Amino acid sequence: MKDKTAPSFTDYGLLILIAAIFGGSFVLISQALVSIPVISVVAGRLVLAAVILLIVMRIAGQSLPGSSGVWKLVVASAIFGNALPFFLITWGQESVDAGLAAILIAVMPLMTVFLAHLFTPDEKLNRYKLIGFLLGLVGIVVLIGLDKLVSLGDQAIRQFALLAAALCYATNALIVKSMSHLPRYSAIAAVLLVSAALVVPFALIVDRPWQLQVSLGSLIAVIALGIVATAIGNLLRFEIADRQGATFLAQNNYLMPIFGVFWAWAILAQTPPSNALLALGFILSGVAIARIRTNLPNLSKAGRRKADAP
Repeated sequence: MKDKTAPSFTDYGLLILIAAIFGGSFVLISQALVSIPVISVVAGRLVLAAVILLIVMRIAGQSLPGSSGVWKLVVASAIFGNALPFFLITWGQESVDAGLAAILIAVMPLMTVFLAHLFTPDEKLNRYKLIGFLLGLVGIVVLIGLDKLVSLGDQAIRQFALLAAALCYATNALIVKSMSHLPRYSAIAAVLLVSAALVVPFALIVDRPWQLQVSLGSLIAVIALGIVATAIGNLLRFEIADRQGATFLAQNNYLMPIFGVFWAWAILAQTPPSNALLALGFILSGVAIARIRTNLPNLSKAGRRKADAP
């Protein structure tokens, strides 16, 4: 990794670009679903992205990993980073507006904080992370509504599917840490290749895509999802992390839901309800508070013993 310097105009431009791309993916999914079933949308974007990354990998002179241990991580990342969350998001968006979907996915960093506390020895909850996580929960309740949480109708179940996708992304964030030693293009290509291999058979069996009557708008949306949101999005993610580190890249989590709401309003004329904007405020405040760096003791016993030591 390169030595870090102060973020440049280019770095901030790339950060805004990736947020705009990921925020726009929810609008593309809505458009793709007009005439293409859920699994075929997911399969199409993954196949396109895998082909592009395999080409980029070969141009860069890299090859797919050879270690069986690495492939176990690749399969885990393919499931939790692409195949499962892509399906959950796309299925959820059959009933949930694009802007609301972007807001629900925005809780991912808070879920990562919670999972890191459970499964890593050195990233335990401190008071700020706990407050941030609780604010995120409040945002979820405000967005979905207590009445829908109790009744669990179709709309609430679809929204929970989106939250499950955020949980998948949070899980993948921990998996990816174990893959940081791999060549960049090799890792991305391997994950996308396995992701496509997992989803395509289901699309062929369930959807029979050769029998579909696909509109031009839906086809263009799937192509854009594969090329822009998945292939280019992944490349940008690694480029930004390489230039300025994961902490700088994490600022995308503030911008992505804002772009998601904006694109949904600008392109689909979906105006978010007032409770959605309030929920977004709670969630982004939670993310900001959880990222406060302090030397305060964490909430684990080990953390308290360390703090009490002379």
